[in-house]
Amino acid sequence: MEALVRTDDRNAAGNGRRIRKLLERDRDTFYSCAIDILRSQARHLSESLAVGGKPAADVTRLMAILSEISSGNRILPTLMSLARQQNKHFQSKAVLMIGKANRSVKWVQTRLSDPDSRVAGNALLGL
Repeated sequence: MEALVRTDDRNAAGNGRRIRKLLERDRDTFYSCAIDILRSQARHLSESLAVGGKPAADVTRLMAILSEISSGNRILPTLMSLARQQNKHFQSKAVLMIGKANRSVKWVQTRLSDPDSRVAGNALLGL
């Protein structure tokens, strides 16, 4: 799966189908692998974002894939960590997935006051 995430741009449609087949064939292994990829990039991501850098393309791509196919329940702790990042792109993606996973109106209300409209908007979309 890691190779498919890294090469997604080269053959997006084909790799998307392969990733979906991995999910359908073995959900537990799929989510375990996705969590491992996110964790392996966590240190690099934190260091990169701390100095105002761009996030690794692998993490951005994986977040896009997971936001399309995952309910977010199994990766909620990782999403909560990403929702606290300074990078608004990651924050908004994480907030959307958290909103889908927990469906808590009270939690969404706390995110509506975020100064970034993407974060507030994604909080609403998550419901």
